[in-house]
Amino acid sequence: MSDSAIAATTNTKVSIGTTLAASDAASFALDTYKAIGGIQDIGDFGGESEILSAKLIDRSAVIKRKGIRDNGDCPLVVARDPLDLGQQALRAAEATPFEYNIKVEFMDKPGPTGTNSIVYFRAVVVSARNNVGGASDFLRTTFNLAISGEIVPVNATVGEDD
Repeated sequence: MSDSAIAATTNTKVSIGTTLAASDAASFALDTYKAIGGIQDIGDFGGESEILSAKLIDRSAVIKRKGIRDNGDCPLVVARDPLDLGQQALRAAEATPFEYNIKVEFMDKPGPTGTNSIVYFRAVVVSARNNVGGASDFLRTTFNLAISGEIVPVNATVGEDD
């Protein structure tokens, strides 16, 4: 591993698309996205498999297997901005039962002419909870994005001049 390949979270972008059906990088890229402003924190998200287990009477140890995969939820904490178009789209999506395309772009291109890594997924926006906090806090909203289906990664690339 090269130290130059390790990226900071600074300038990571999250955007919400439409309900257009998408399942691979090319179909996700066709959608129109609105950048979500004021992001303070993007929580953990990614796959985790269910653990299947069986206690068999002819064995002295539990047998375990990997079950179905759940790509989890993505909590997105933002400094609440009622004028931000991305936050408005998240609030509108929370009021529907539909899956929306989500794009996360990491600022990790390995050189000046390369491309950044992108992660696409479909999610149901299941909550938009406001947090007032204390006297010296920003008003925040936490949107919980329940990931439905696969996470589609697009790896960073090195440019020809890098």
